[in-house]
Amino acid sequence: MSAEKAESAWRQALYNIIDELRREEYKKMLSLLDKIPQGVKDKALKQDLPQIILCHLGLENSIKTVQVIMAKIPRNDPRMLQLLEPFILKTSQKDNIAGKKRQRSKSRDENSKSEKKQAGSETRAKAKYQDENQDPCQEDATSTQGEASNHHGNWKQKELGKPPPKAQSSSSSCSISLSEVKLCGTQGNKATRALVLKKSDLISYTTTKKKQNFMFFVALADETDCAKVTVYGRECYNTFQENSSVLLHNLLIDGDQIKITMRTGVSKTSVFTIPAGIKEQALGLIGPPPPVCTIAKAKSSPPNTQVTIEGTMITDPLREIVKVKRKKTDICTVRLQDETGSVNVCLWRELSKTCMSKGDCVSVSHLRVTEYNSEISLSSTARTKVEKSCAPQQEKTLKLMGLQEFNKHQVTLMADSDATIQTITAPTDLLVTIFGAEMTEDNIVEQLPVSVHAVLQGNAIKSIKPLEE
Repeated sequence: MSAEKAESAWRQALYNIIDELRREEYKKMLSLLDKIPQGVKDKALKQDLPQIILCHLGLENSIKTVQVIMAKIPRNDPRMLQLLEPFILKTSQKDNIAGKKRQRSKSRDENSKSEKKQAGSETRAKAKYQDENQDPCQEDATSTQGEASNHHGNWKQKELGKPPPKAQSSSSSCSISLSEVKLCGTQGNKATRALVLKKSDLISYTTTKKKQNFMFFVALADETDCAKVTVYGRECYNTFQENSSVLLHNLLIDGDQIKITMRTGVSKTSVFTIPAGIKEQALGLIGPPPPVCTIAKAKSSPPNTQVTIEGTMITDPLREIVKVKRKKTDICTVRLQDETGSVNVCLWRELSKTCMSKGDCVSVSHLRVTEYNSEISLSSTARTKVEKSCAPQQEKTLKLMGLQEFNKHQVTLMADSDATIQTITAPTDLLVTIFGAEMTEDNIVEQLPVSVHAVLQGNAIKSIKPLEE
């Protein structure tokens, strides 16, 4: 019987053994399985225990352990003996064979030592006799004859000697599925083959030793299950390509989390197919960013909610260095605006160095809603991503209310848009049709407020004309 068939037969027998136990007996069995972590036992369902026992103890060791446990419960009734006996006999036979081999090996070693000792004594006695009685004239002949004899003896030994027996390799399965890894809480000395279906962006974090490092998530799946796995190290990012297959050894199982560290062996392997249901489930493990919402909706969300917004920068980036837990940290504050309102966005650490300027239309994901001194702002997280976007053009009726900034190239105005105050910008030359050829700051202020019809892209005016009354 192959190792896989033997393991399958013992697993079925374990199901039957556990099914025979009463409630108190089952509890006692769990308490006696001291080589299985308590956390794993606490979460284990009754039907999952056979596989957990095999994962942690192996085939032969689990048979011996269960035999001892049944004796301690005690459950040595005919039914239990009937279930255990076939496997105990096979294990005993293997132990007897191994014991006999060790005994034969020990006897051979002892006989060999005795023969060598006896041969050494005879050789020394013979050499002493020859030294005392040998004719000097025969020394060369004796030497030659001895060499020939030794050569013949060595050749005979090589001709008749047998090569040492080859070590037998274990035929047991060396793979373990994702469902078994999740169930048992250990990979054992086996490898797991999985399909990489999705991966996240790189996420920076600071270690306890105040060193910056990187991590990311991958959605892995096989024929049995799927899992969201944490991968540590920027150098691993290119190894995990979507829709490729990997072979993983020495995974770190930390409670319900599966982690890939520098100690994990990662190899590329052939791609295989998985059930459609498992694939769909795996693709949902690493979700997309929250859907884009308006700034007004983001500001009304509960604190710590994650949101994604789009807007136009109405201020230049304000970059500072502040102390967080006594450590100097980079921060960049920008104010974004859309048609529903405006809000301050704080970008921390590496994101603070993002190249942006006033007037840019940007999309910012995974922002956390925060409140300080009754003022709502949005703060970046480890998964925040900033992307410049091209806002769609919109036709709007605006009431230009006030002048904020003026120079020969650009004018910044405050406008009433659908009962919402909005900051807009426009090239100075474009406003000639509204304020006349004399484009001075005083001339513009004197004519405000004024209603206009404009085409906006984000907060930038692309075209403008007086509103027809």
